[in-house]
Amino acid sequence: MIIDHNNTLYAKKRNSLINGNKYNGAYYYSREIVKNIIPNVKTDRNWITIRLPEMVDHPDHSIIFIHNNKNPNYYSYLQNYKDCILVCGLPKTVENLSYFGKAIYLPLSIDVKAVEKYRVKNKTKEIAYAGRKIKLEYMNNRVPKGTEILSDMPQSKLLREMAKYKKIYASGRTALQAKVLGCEVLPHETNYPDSRFWKVIDNKDAAKMLQKMLDEIDKIARKTENPSITRDVSGEGVQNSLLKIIEGSIVNIPPQGGRKHPYQEYITFDTTNVLFICAGAFEGIILVKKNTIGLNKTNQIEEQPELYAKLIKAGLIPELLGRLPIVVSLNKLELNDLKDILTKPENAILNQYQELLKMDNIDIEFSQEAIDEIARKALKQNTGARSLRSILEQFMLGVMFEIPQEKNKYKLVITKEMVLGEEKAKIKENTGG
Repeated sequence: MIIDHNNTLYAKKRNSLINGNKYNGAYYYSREIVKNIIPNVKTDRNWITIRLPEMVDHPDHSIIFIHNNKNPNYYSYLQNYKDCILVCGLPKTVENLSYFGKAIYLPLSIDVKAVEKYRVKNKTKEIAYAGRKIKLEYMNNRVPKGTEILSDMPQSKLLREMAKYKKIYASGRTALQAKVLGCEVLPHETNYPDSRFWKVIDNKDAAKMLQKMLDEIDKIARKTENPSITRDVSGEGVQNSLLKIIEGSIVNIPPQGGRKHPYQEYITFDTTNVLFICAGAFEGIILVKKNTIGLNKTNQIEEQPELYAKLIKAGLIPELLGRLPIVVSLNKLELNDLKDILTKPENAILNQYQELLKMDNIDIEFSQEAIDEIARKALKQNTGARSLRSILEQFMLGVMFEIPQEKNKYKLVITKEMVLGEEKAKIKENTGG
């Protein structure tokens, strides 16, 4: 989502301004952010290029450009929104908004090529002030009385007029524009007594600077989300270790595990011709059907950038995703699929319990109704096949503790009622030999 100068509430507010106040720098900066900065920054965050407190459609997880540099309380309402980054054009603004947590300094920038079009070789006028008139009223300015004032006009006209002057009193983005036009910039604000502070930076260069800062913020966020100093809970370390293995290389494998046996001999293994299939469950990711791929033509996949963004948000690192050329989704497990998982594989869960209880001379059988109910409960949990074992353990735990200690043979039949918890398991002596 992008909230910019075209927002209905902001446009209405701007149109109501009089005496040329509608021609403010924030409006024109927002236009350049949308045109030149946003397309050159890769992020899943929302963008707020300009706004008012009454614009209540503010989303969380946003990048917000700050234009009111003097009053930090103006943005105090933003504390109600989660995971937002404030982009400030002045260092002082970052200091004023330190209470917010994530406020970064991105130097003001302009569209250099667009400004250069207005540059002229011969300047016919001496000196002028360029900017909003209100700045002359409430700031301690050094602009001499009688100085010509360039204000209350569209930006195109302002640039055309500024280009005629040899010297310009200006600050902020207007100072950058004046420098590109070949004017000598004169400082007029006591807070910025040296015009060298206003360095010419193109919008696209500012986009690169912002990208680096966002990458650093996200990197720190990934680290702080994992407070453990002994385990990589997020799994990022494991994913980084997989990179060379997946792309194909000769790797050293510790046969006894690496952490507890650091001095063992390694086995070398070439992964060049190994086909890696990475599988996982990503709850909440809804795939939109775009085309078909793989063995199952009913698979639903979506455009790679959108799908990759969702997988990265789910915890996968971009470096790993970049080494997986094909990404597909599997069909959701249905009731019959869950019943097959319970019974058909050689090491199916039910077979495991049968072998385990044989060690205590107990033959266990699962009625078809019990199998149906186990699968039905797993389907309701909506967590796939992983829930089958936990459902079994819930009612089998008591059975395991009640196993007789005698060496006689016993028989146990698991019924639907036992799965539902309506009756306890009854272990009977097997009289059938």
